[in-house]
Amino acid sequence: MSFTNVVGLEQPIAVLRRAIASKRVAHAYLFHGPPNVGKTLVAHEVTKALNCETNTSFDAPEDVEPCDQCSACTRIQRDTHPDVRIVRPMAKVQAQDEEGGADVVIEGAMITTEQIADIVTDANLKASQARRKVFVVSSAEAMNPPAANRLLKTLEEPPGDTTLILTTQNLSRLLPTIISRCQMVRFRPASLSQAQEALHERFADTDAGVLRSVVALSGGRIGWAIKLLDRPEALELRGGLLDLVASIPGRDWFEGMAMGEQLIEFAQRWWLATEEEEFAEKAIKANRDRVLRTKMNDVLDVLLTWFRDLSLLASEGDPSLVINADRMDQLTSIAQDRKPERCGRGCEDIEQTRKQLRGNANLRLASEVLAYKLISACR
Repeated sequence: MSFTNVVGLEQPIAVLRRAIASKRVAHAYLFHGPPNVGKTLVAHEVTKALNCETNTSFDAPEDVEPCDQCSACTRIQRDTHPDVRIVRPMAKVQAQDEEGGADVVIEGAMITTEQIADIVTDANLKASQARRKVFVVSSAEAMNPPAANRLLKTLEEPPGDTTLILTTQNLSRLLPTIISRCQMVRFRPASLSQAQEALHERFADTDAGVLRSVVALSGGRIGWAIKLLDRPEALELRGGLLDLVASIPGRDWFEGMAMGEQLIEFAQRWWLATEEEEFAEKAIKANRDRVLRTKMNDVLDVLLTWFRDLSLLASEGDPSLVINADRMDQLTSIAQDRKPERCGRGCEDIEQTRKQLRGNANLRLASEVLAYKLISACR
């Protein structure tokens, strides 16, 4: 990977290349934009460019590229460089394995004071190998208040050979004092045409309708689309989930409870299909509710696209805007007997369920209630 291979992020990359070429790299950056848009990917490339052992000087900003071959580049890419660290929100849960016990780490919790304290300690030590130490705080909005205040002190008096890169999808959840001490770099999703072209080159054998649907579902977040397309099991699950939602018009009320259970099952299967096998299974055993609550968002995203497509076609909108293009015949047939306002109500019900789950609503009950509401919306 290199800057030239990153699609749709030309503007933030140009800003960062200019800083590196002119040797005016800020002590702290704040990358902000939607999840899975490429913020952490670009942070890796910046880190490599700052420490590449082959490409050490640049005549122009467009020349800034890591070699991806030297020891520094390869270790940074593998997250094994001693002077580079990435911190993510984590929740440790005790789980038993065959050896007797292990800490299973589940993403989606908070960044703790201890994690930030480790960065602060390392930042004040002399670099052992790097020209410039880099610490990446991914999803910085997940810092608890003590952690945020601990990091703030380092931002106020940063070591000269260190750069901190914070990433966030929600600026409003960061302390204003942290924001004010960072150079802001905004990340926007790639255009759908850019994403389509880039993914078509990489996944040339994928059905065109499926590719178009995944691109639309991603909203231009190429990282999210690649994660889905790289895993055939996940694509099959998308198909199964669309089969389930397409069957709703023929379902009776008493099937709502069973359908709610099926939605939860899809969330679990989605988790197992998109994460490393051993880790995924341990995490499910350790804290099934936390994992499935997180993955239910992906299930709801797919359901939302279906009802959005039905609403569009039921109101005689432009068929070229349909997200699930590979299901066009099925959607068109179902939309003939649907009222646009009922399809729109289905979209509202899905978003309401998402809010309830964020508010710690009971996962099973919320899924079953949603199933009943979707059956009602399709009558």
